[in-house]
Amino acid sequence: MTEEERAALLREIAETKASAAQVRTILDTIPTLASCNLPDGSNEFLNKRWHDYTGLSPQEARGRGWRAAIHPDDLQKVLDTFRALRASGEPGEIEHRLRRNDGAYRWFLFRVEPLRDELGSIVRWYGTNTDIENLKRTEEKLRQDEREIRRITDAIPHTIVIQRPDGTPIYANQAVLDYSGFTMEDVVASDFRARLFHPEDLERLREERQAALSRGLPLKSNNAHGGRMASTVGSSSVTTRSATNRGVSCAGMPREPTSTIASERKTGCATKTLRCAKTSYGPPCSKKSSAPPHHFGEYSRK
Repeated sequence: MTEEERAALLREIAETKASAAQVRTILDTIPTLASCNLPDGSNEFLNKRWHDYTGLSPQEARGRGWRAAIHPDDLQKVLDTFRALRASGEPGEIEHRLRRNDGAYRWFLFRVEPLRDELGSIVRWYGTNTDIENLKRTEEKLRQDEREIRRITDAIPHTIVIQRPDGTPIYANQAVLDYSGFTMEDVVASDFRARLFHPEDLERLREERQAALSRGLPLKSNNAHGGRMASTVGSSSVTTRSATNRGVSCAGMPREPTSTIASERKTGCATKTLRCAKTSYGPPCSKKSSAPPHHFGEYSRK
């Protein structure tokens, strides 16, 4: 090697060291927990914020020592995910709990990106850990609120169905399940209305519902559907608005009082029939009517 070649090599080494030092300075400066891993997944560098947060020294965290800061219940999931990412060469993310220097665990979102050389080979993995503990707590609070709302709606003696803005059912209270004999899986199925409402009412209800949803207006309608006794009921819905002004429709279908049904039968008002929770239907109408009689065995729910 000539003196010129040796000098060029020394300059290149010095530039590489300076570049590495600059990268570490940047990683120590950014306001997040950052890491640098070798292609095999072992730790090469963790920034100062990471060490300050976990309380682990660079010597303790070297190699695979960083694993001590991961919650024991999350460690295997983190290792499996990182192994899969290294195999695919793709960036990715995972949520896990990281131990703070006082022993408390908080939720973090770990994101990792590969760094490739000129030939496309991965030479480093750079990652960041973002604290999402407050987000996790908010999500849990929302789940608790949702469970509480469901307990309240289940205690209401009227049937209530919650729908998306496009009218797709996403929830029904216990009164709906008891009345129809359906499960929650039946409610969110695509044929929910076809199984619940009388075939002659479906098209009209669909048009009325879409018109009300498009204008964000309440909807009231008389229609027939099944229960322990076939009955015609009044349906109503109220469209609420989210913070983004998107409609979320809450449709209620209160059961018709027994006295009203008896009165209608006495005066000859025909009662349409839909699929029922049981196959026991009311007696046929004694007077002629344009509505179909009560015995619709072919519509019974199997």
